[in-house]
Amino acid sequence: MNITREKIIRDLQAFADEPDSVEVSQNLASFKRFGKDIIFELVVNREKEGLHVIFNDQEMSYKQFFSREIAKLDIFANKIIESRSRSNNNYYEPFVDGKANLFTFENSFDGEEGDSLELLMKECYGILPTSTKVTFITADAGYGKTFLLKEFQYKQAKKFIDRKSNFLFWHVDMQGRQLVRLDEAIMRDLGELRIPGIYMSSVYYLIRNNLLVLSIDGFDELAAETGNTEALGALTNLVNQLKGRGIIIAASRRTFFDYNDYVKKIRILPKSLGENNDCVFNELKLNNWSKKENLKYLKDALFFNDRKDKPEYIYEDIFKLVGKKEKHAFLSIPFLFSRIIKGIIRYKNTPKEFLGKINSEGGVKNIIENFIKREVSDKWITKDGIPHLNKKQHFELLTSIAEDMWIQQKEALAMEDILLNTRILCEQWKITDTKRQDAIMRMIKMHALLVHYGNDAQMRKFDHPEYKNYFIANRFVKILEKLIEKPESSLHRLKLLLDNSQLPDTVGLYICNILKRNEDNIKNIIQILIKIISEEWTPSMLHVNIGTIFPFIINGFEPKETIIFGDTFENRISFSSLVFENKNIKNIEFHKANFTNIFFKNTKFKNVKFINCIFSDIKIDDESNNFNNVFIENSEISSVSKYSNGEEIEKGFAPIRIYEILKKFNIKYLDIEKDEINIKKEISNAKKLTYKFLNSFRRTSILYSENLENKFNLDFIKIKEMIIPLMLEHDILKESRKGWRLLHKIDDILKADNYNKTDKFEKFWCEINELK
Repeated sequence: MNITREKIIRDLQAFADEPDSVEVSQNLASFKRFGKDIIFELVVNREKEGLHVIFNDQEMSYKQFFSREIAKLDIFANKIIESRSRSNNNYYEPFVDGKANLFTFENSFDGEEGDSLELLMKECYGILPTSTKVTFITADAGYGKTFLLKEFQYKQAKKFIDRKSNFLFWHVDMQGRQLVRLDEAIMRDLGELRIPGIYMSSVYYLIRNNLLVLSIDGFDELAAETGNTEALGALTNLVNQLKGRGIIIAASRRTFFDYNDYVKKIRILPKSLGENNDCVFNELKLNNWSKKENLKYLKDALFFNDRKDKPEYIYEDIFKLVGKKEKHAFLSIPFLFSRIIKGIIRYKNTPKEFLGKINSEGGVKNIIENFIKREVSDKWITKDGIPHLNKKQHFELLTSIAEDMWIQQKEALAMEDILLNTRILCEQWKITDTKRQDAIMRMIKMHALLVHYGNDAQMRKFDHPEYKNYFIANRFVKILEKLIEKPESSLHRLKLLLDNSQLPDTVGLYICNILKRNEDNIKNIIQILIKIISEEWTPSMLHVNIGTIFPFIINGFEPKETIIFGDTFENRISFSSLVFENKNIKNIEFHKANFTNIFFKNTKFKNVKFINCIFSDIKIDDESNNFNNVFIENSEISSVSKYSNGEEIEKGFAPIRIYEILKKFNIKYLDIEKDEINIKKEISNAKKLTYKFLNSFRRTSILYSENLENKFNLDFIKIKEMIIPLMLEHDILKESRKGWRLLHKIDDILKADNYNKTDKFEKFWCEINELK
């Protein structure tokens, strides 16, 4: 790499107290740092090649000078290691390197399977010489994304100290903060680690020069699927600062579908970044645990807690309790399995003693109930064996703590706030005995479900975010049950919780797990939700959160009479992303609703109508093939996408194309059917290849011949000889010495595929339609 005087100045300005203090002559350079003048000599080492620096009578490479002497990354690495050690003082949990799949441009369907740490390492070491690489780590809640990132951060810091690696991996947890405030989050974390002299400009330099890999944890918190473009704009800005260099890891607890949606929205990158700032998008998807991972976790957990039990025996006991189903949630979801083992160890139980009889859901609800049952009966008791709090009171206490966290939008509460909350509840329960109160206060400080927050002994959070979500759901259920008994009694409180912030999807799931799902209850709750929205005159979070809860409420419910939802609403209800995944919905009409990037995956509809609705995009997976008597009428649809194995294989923007795709799934789009348009039945092979080639730009801003050849095999010849020349001719594609670059947004090009001549790409599609 040719290092010019201008580059040296820019590099030093990234770390200087004042940019104006930087001076670079032919052989010498100087700048002010921490109020002192730093002077060093620049030399070209012909034996070792490249620019070298002589500083404090020592010669080193230019890159090493910035890494070790200016940025002091060895201090940074030691701080990371110390932080890990302090965290482990609170509680220990074994790390298990589970399986994952890495999806890249060349391997976008099945992906490359391997150990998660190894694949993450491959992504971080796989530097692209001319492109920034953004890798999304995706999985549902409880699969250990944060644990994986922290483990890799620790291992990489150790390697850096031992000089076995020349870069650090830095995990920044957004914890619900908007990515537009990423600078603030980074500087706050640097402050907590007490790393001096590192500014945002320094961070950009370190990433650009592959001395630092930045990991953004909590990308799912940014609500991009609800139409909020702030997160994507911030990511664009971040990549823009990297100028086509470096690696970013973004962890998101969403499924592959959302990953594709993020990447599509980030198509603004190429135009805003310029020709030399290319970007490639990969995905690392964490998989379920198998018996191998379960036994590894068991072995480490038992050893650390000095238990002599045989891991195989405990596993077999759990395996039998779940009906010998290897894919049962208790054995396949890391969070659930690890919490079962924690309970067994904590209470010195056998699996059968801790789990008891497993209910049909066999999930978070079952584990929480078993923890609380043992807290009540084994720990929170008097010398005479009488519980200080009964099970109902215990639930109420934890629900109250979760509610406070939700209202304040915090992941943790100060211990004094928790104790105050507990005292207030003791007064309500008329627990006046001071000794009993003191015992309860002592116990809450050592609760099995509440752990230290970071290194702060005075802060507590739930042992896992899903515990908090469960107790928030429990509060919703209690309020709904009260409203069913006494209408209007707590309507304002329900509105307060619904209007506070966007609810996680799992809250809707837990509400249904806790709720008594009889026909009368469901009907009453539907009427309560309808009443709330009907009385809401202005758009608010109520419309979004009821849109999150409602599909879970009606899932599996078959009303005798058709439910009409939305015709009385002043403002449109909002449904988004995953809420219709794995749902079975019958006998309902949706009126005046907004469906934002909605995804039908393993979805069943029977007697369902969408009337006067707006769909920003409809995504349908091959697994959703059970649509019976489904109609869309007087509605706007921006586009429809067909998915297979997690990848978009077909997309339609024009009404005629939307009609064609919906018809394949037995969904009747009456607006077009009434027009009796002559439908073109078959799509030519050339057109299918055009779609695939265009969709290849979803993962990268530039394509190379070798990449295309690997992906398309024999079809590459047809693409190169038939499709690419047409795209070049019509200024859709630009050829450079590096490869091919798309000059327009993919969706803008696809929108023109409507069998008529009304678009600037009309000639291109007319010629494509003539090909076979």
